[in-house]
Amino acid sequence: MSVSEEDIDYSDIPPLELREGVRIVPVGNRFKEMSIRNCNTVMRLLRELEEMKAAQNNHTN
Repeated sequence: MSVSEEDIDYSDIPPLELREGVRIVPVGNRFKEMSIRNCNTVMRLLRELEEMKAAQNNHTN
């Protein structure tokens, strides 16, 4: 059974700003900066892993 968006009753859900424990904080560029740092870290770790693999292959040949 498929339910359409129009058939869903959201009237008992309070607005986001009234929900207990919900804090809305604008993130601005912090998210972008964090994601760039995370990508850079992942790329560095992948390079290090490839270097380790290459060094192991050189020792076994």
